Amino acid sequence: MFGKVSIATIFLVIALGGVVWVGLEGTRGAIRGADAIDHSFADRVDTDRVIELVTENSGLVAERLTARKPLQIGKLDDELTSTGAQLAAAVVRATDGGAGAPASEARVVRRIQHAYPAYLQARERLLHQAARPHASSLFSLDVRLDAAAAPLARGLAELADVHFRRANAALAQLRRTGTGPTTLLAFLLSLAFVSLLAGAWLARGVVLRLREAAEFSGRVATGDLSTRLLPGSRDELGTLADSLNEMVEQLTESSSQRVVQRDEEQDYRSLQETFSEILQVTESESEAHDILKLHIERGIASSELVVLNRNNSQDRLEATTDLSADSRLLEPLKSAKPRACLAVRLARPFESGGARRSLLSCEICGRTERESTCLPLLVSGEVIGSILIDHDDPLQDRQERLVHESVAYAAPILANLRNLALAEARAATDALTGLPNRRAIQDTLKRMIAHSVRTLSPLAAIVIDLDHFKQINDTYGHEEGDAVLAAVGDVLSSSLQGDGFAGRNGGEEFIGLLPDADATTALVRAEEIRAAIAMIKIPGVERAITASFGVAIHPEVAGDSETLLRLADRALYVAKAGGRNRVELAESRRGVRADADAAADVAAAIHAV
Repeated sequence: MFGKVSIATIFLVIALGGVVWVGLEGTRGAIRGADAIDHSFADRVDTDRVIELVTENSGLVAERLTARKPLQIGKLDDELTSTGAQLAAAVVRATDGGAGAPASEARVVRRIQHAYPAYLQARERLLHQAARPHASSLFSLDVRLDAAAAPLARGLAELADVHFRRANAALAQLRRTGTGPTTLLAFLLSLAFVSLLAGAWLARGVVLRLREAAEFSGRVATGDLSTRLLPGSRDELGTLADSLNEMVEQLTESSSQRVVQRDEEQDYRSLQETFSEILQVTESESEAHDILKLHIERGIASSELVVLNRNNSQDRLEATTDLSADSRLLEPLKSAKPRACLAVRLARPFESGGARRSLLSCEICGRTERESTCLPLLVSGEVIGSILIDHDDPLQDRQERLVHESVAYAAPILANLRNLALAEARAATDALTGLPNRRAIQDTLKRMIAHSVRTLSPLAAIVIDLDHFKQINDTYGHEEGDAVLAAVGDVLSSSLQGDGFAGRNGGEEFIGLLPDADATTALVRAEEIRAAIAMIKIPGVERAITASFGVAIHPEVAGDSETLLRLADRALYVAKAGGRNRVELAESRRGVRADADAAADVAAAIHAV
């Protein structure tokens, strides 16, 4: 019995000792596995941080490539220096273990160590090229920047995958370590009931949690980051569970941030591309101003934008977008000069209002309690105007980016539209008198005839021809003749400004158009103009300057523009034949002696005189 008891006691002690030994070895293996997983996940997080820094740094470089203002360039350079230092330190941490790592990981580390300096060199070359006067297009610089950053980003992503696979391998190894202790525990627990109870209690606490950790690793490996481990008791496995949960939290947050940033960037790019496409097809500077206003106001909540145009000929700063009836800009813009706007004067953005107090107050945007941001419209170093934005809150980074990029893109298009409008105006303007020329007269007459037809209102056409102008040229010279034409142009411009139209039809002939004018009104206005011309005095011209007038009314005597001018011209012939310096009215659709033969006879008589 004693011997059996002794044997049983010996077996019991052996079983208990074996259980203790298996438990200790299993715990140490779990701790080693936990450490390996912890290191792998830590390396993965470090690598993800490097990827974020590369993205941030390349984004700053992209902004720096488009920057043209010294203040913005300085700010971006400071940010590039800061993120560059962080990136360098992060790259060193991420690749520090490459020397003793497996061959696959070492190859990735070597690629990263090669790609990082290449990216820095490419970045400096692009920044240097962007600063040159004849730099490449911003689009090509962006493409080359993306191409320079791509190898580094790919290497870091591959290194992150290596860390992830290493963590999965450690978790798989951790799962396998539970198999042996379980078998040995079953054998030892069969020796004694007490050993069985003790082994079952220990196995339940270790094996089940190891199995849970193994299943957890499998779900994470398949990309399921929503699962979490229950920490259980506060032992090594509980610490392992906490570490794994923290790593998964970091991976989830990093993944979510990347998704959000990617979606926001895609939305922003789509918005800017739409703005760019629409702006490219605008047909006038006014239409482009309205599109710019709507685009920025949509991007900044509770904001109000006004486009200010620099009118160099009048030395004025004018609002080209609509102002509300109670706008604070109505009063200062009545007589505002371009230098009244500090953004125009300084040729850089100017912010005021709210809590800001500038040493120099802007006469235009300095009269508000709201936040105010004013940016100059710069084209080749010349300020063509500015945009003024009132907003309730300080602009966020994305909003500032929207404003600066939109203005930078719109400025050259606005300049082109302005130059095109100026060229069209010059093509339709008589150089000597400043009045519209024959082409502009024809276009305007057609529009006024169409308006008269739509509104059932009359339109008066006045044909004016200077009397004996050839004698003035022959007697006093062409310079004095030009002076006479310019003076007559001034009289017509001032007499018909506001409610009528005046143009030079060629030579000494002028055309006047009076909308909503019947025969009585037209004759009175024509007589006023005739009297004003008769009062013109030109130094060196010692004779009276007079003109003859022919007036025709639409639709009373003519239904189209050609007939209207022809009948007014025939009335002019009658005025010439009647002694000149007088006004004649075409009284019927045939006019005053309006048949073709009579008109020809009058013209011949005039030339004979």
